[in-house]
Parts: sequence; structure tokens; C-alpha cells
Amino acid sequence: GMTVEAKRHLQASLAFLLFETRRFHVVDVRRTRAASQTDLAAINEGSSTAAAVKLGKQLEVSYVLTGTVVEYTPQGADGFGRVILKTRLIDVATGKVKHAGETTQRSTSAMRTNGVAEMHTKAVRPALEKLAGMAAGWGL
Repeated sequence: GMTVEAKRHLQASLAFLLFETRRFHVVDVRRTRAASQTDLAAINEGSSTAAAVKLGKQLEVSYVLTGTVVEYTPQGADGFGRVILKTRLIDVATGKVKHAGETTQRSTSAMRTNGVAEMHTKAVRPALEKLAGMAAGWGL
């Protein structure tokens, strides 16, 4: 149950965190959104590496990071939120998947609400920080 706005915020936050590592040149997310709309499901759900390569060539980038939110639970039975992000990093030149995995994050403390802002602060942002840290070590 993520809203469109929450998904856009997730994408922008990840782009910023990757940029902050100083290991990546990140294309403006508005440009990637516009370019990927027709093949979005195939790109993000991992069903088409070719679609991700096509997008990468269109954007003139070396790699495309794709992903989906596998789980988004603002408040589980234990009172904690949980998010799971499934990602793939595709080398545009070769079409090979350089990295594939899941990033799981439990909220840093019990959730007081089911709100997007609290979920982002306590679970999504830490998951993105974890993912950006891992990406910095991928040796690109």
C-alpha cells in the first residue's frame, strides 16, 4: 500500500543518497520517470533486462538500477513497520545484471501511526541508506 507520492519520494530519496556517496552520477529522476513510463512494469519487476538496457541507452547512462517495493507494512502485529526493496543493477553496455538482491528494514522503533511520513523516517529511509551503502561498495 504505498501511495504514488510515497513511491516518488522513495525514488528521489534513493537518487539523492546515491549521489551523496560521490560514487555515482545520477540522472534527474523527473527525466528517468518520463523515459521509463512505457516499460515501467517490465523494467521494475525484473521481467525484462532488455527494457532496462533500452532505457539506459536512451538516458545515455552506464547502469540502470531498477526495483520494486516487495513489502510495505506500516504497522505489523508487533507494532513495527517493515519494508523490503528488491533491486537489480544492470550494465547497459553488456545487458548483464551486476547485482540483484533484497534490502529488508524493520522500523527503527515501534510505529505510533500508519502514516507515510513516520514510515519513511523509521523504515524506508534506513532501508535506502543501507542500499546506497551497499551500492557504493559494488565497485563500479
